[in-house]
Amino acid sequence: MAKRRRKAPPRGLAPVPVLEPNAAGVDIGATEIYIAVPVDRDSEPVRRLMRAKLGAPKAITAAAHKLAPILFHLLSTRTPYDESVFAHQEIQNNHRMQRKLQQQAKSYGFQLIEITPS
Repeated sequence: MAKRRRKAPPRGLAPVPVLEPNAAGVDIGATEIYIAVPVDRDSEPVRRLMRAKLGAPKAITAAAHKLAPILFHLLSTRTPYDESVFAHQEIQNNHRMQRKLQQQAKSYGFQLIEITPS
């Protein structure tokens, strides 16, 4: 039986044409999940979620929770991505988390005190 001839590895990668400039990408790997948007659309165009830290199902859920409001807004308003729209929502979420932590601390008999940087 004749041996199969191996193909030579490619010398260089050909540039890939941009098919949709407003597209985002999600890569779910064995240990990490990457979410990527075009560079001019976000201050942090590539975000990484650690599957090892959360576990695969929780990391996938976390990625979906981060993408869902963005996708809903983009599809429902048919407007391009604008980070300022979501900055307001993030501020609201931070306030909500602070209130929740204060309530939990109070239920255990503790009081949270804000530390100001010196």
